[in-house]
Amino acid sequence: MGSPANEMAQPASEAGVDGTRFWRRLRDAVAVAVVDGESATQRLAVALLAGGHALVEDVPGTGKTTLARAFSKALGLRFAGVQGTPDLLPGDVTGSSIYEAGTFRFVAGPIFANVLLVDEINRATPRTQSALLERCGAAELSARETARALRRTGTAVRAVLRLGPASPRPRLP
Repeated sequence: MGSPANEMAQPASEAGVDGTRFWRRLRDAVAVAVVDGESATQRLAVALLAGGHALVEDVPGTGKTTLARAFSKALGLRFAGVQGTPDLLPGDVTGSSIYEAGTFRFVAGPIFANVLLVDEINRATPRTQSALLERCGAAELSARETARALRRTGTAVRAVLRLGPASPRPRLP
């Protein structure tokens, strides 16, 4: 039995039958980890096939992170997660150069993963949000005058964004 990821490389003439088989295997693989996640899995699959991104919103404790992990595992994709906090810097997401033994070495950030979960993106600073969203729409990242291709496996979901609870609005006296 092949994995859903292997079936993405099938010829277009077999797309209908293989598409159905692909969906069933993906759904079943995610269902092992997530209860009642078929609708969300379907939306993530559409985002994957469209080469886009997905925003997953729900109350805490409903398995959004588990869904993203199971989805990436079922497809054999690299998963990374980032927690949106006010002290998160753009380099924490994109990567940075480290001076080591007289030269600079680039350490890739989580944006290079196929499936990136950004938890509570609304808590990150606008500058960090901008860096993340800009990279989601690009095919490469430039650092220290070197362009590096962002990881793509056919069409992969670059970001699964989760909004945190709404920040309380300040009250005026």
